Amino acid sequence: MSSDLNSQNFGTAGAMKRSDAELLIQLRLVTIVSLIFALLSLSALLFFTQKGFEYDDSYIFYRYIDKFVSGHGLVFNNYEKYEGFSSFSWVLLVSFFKYIFHCNTMMLSKIIGLGSYAFAILLAGVAVFLGLRNSRFRELPRLLVIIYMAVFLI
Repeated sequence: MSSDLNSQNFGTAGAMKRSDAELLIQLRLVTIVSLIFALLSLSALLFFTQKGFEYDDSYIFYRYIDKFVSGHGLVFNNYEKYEGFSSFSWVLLVSFFKYIFHCNTMMLSKIIGLGSYAFAILLAGVAVFLGLRNSRFRELPRLLVIIYMAVFLI
């Protein structure tokens, strides 16, 4: 009978060790993912702070944003009603902050872009952490990616 008790205790200790090993693997995975996100964040910071580098399509957005905030509507040239931008939500988001803060459209766009990038990284990290810790949140990363894409890509 005592050998049965010892084997049961040993089995429990073995299960606990296996659980610790799984936790260690998950911790390493989170650490690696965090380092990758940190490197991506650093690269984004360096990219956004380069002076004189701007895609020409960005100027189309800037023109629409400036016209919209100045009261002419969503037009590239006054009295021409054509939609020439690809992201309506981005135009509205930058226009909102430009209307409030009255600052340079190019710099504001970079700040909002970097902020949304950092928010996406934070959201992904939280989702991965919660998904690894609790089985109820396993689908959370997918849901957050869908919500993020719906908000920022429309």
